[in-house]
Amino acid sequence: MSPRYELLERIAESGQGIVWRGRDRETGRAVAVKQPGGPSALVNIANPHVVRVLECAPDTMVMEWVEGTTLEARGRLDEAAFDALVRQALDGVGALHDAELLHLDLKPENILISGSGFQILDFGCVQRAEDARAGLRGSVHYMAPECFERGRLDARADLYALGCVFYFARTGRTAFEGELKPQVVTAHLLHRVERLPGKLGDWIDRLMARKPEDRPASAHEALAEYAAIAQIVADA
Repeated sequence: MSPRYELLERIAESGQGIVWRGRDRETGRAVAVKQPGGPSALVNIANPHVVRVLECAPDTMVMEWVEGTTLEARGRLDEAAFDALVRQALDGVGALHDAELLHLDLKPENILISGSGFQILDFGCVQRAEDARAGLRGSVHYMAPECFERGRLDARADLYALGCVFYFARTGRTAFEGELKPQVVTAHLLHRVERLPGKLGDWIDRLMARKPEDRPASAHEALAEYAAIAQIVADA
């Protein structure tokens, strides 16, 4: 980590690493410092719906400090907030994918609600798209079925996770449920989910399709599909 930044206080620790509150010695502004880090390409992403990464190396990542609450804490959203979530989250994820990165840990806890709207954070599981492989990373409730199997992953794994996030934001509960982790995994693999009604429900279920080829090919395609549905609903 550059000597420009100093560590002040440990604020979180999990299987994904340690997060510190830090300070930029040059500006005096607060920053978040995560250990370990991630792909250096994260610093090239300048999207209002992705928390800005200021410095990134394999051992340490420095991010802007953003005050807010998480979607997990907020729970079910009203219509206007849900619309903003979908548009902004897909825009942010699209920016990650355009940089040839996969997030692979999209969940309500990792979507921040701040004065800038909805922002994606926590890049502890990010992989370069060309290197992404299946593995047990992130929260089991939001992992695509292919993450439990062997093989390559692509952008559609993130779209599946977003479908699960949107389901949560719409209902206040997880799409795939179980008392134990193996039961949740089985629910994903067998697509045991209570489908939501209407065209929006169909679209969310398409994001969560069991097979990647049955999902939208990209975040941009998913956003275009959503915009068309939202317009039909508005005109009805």
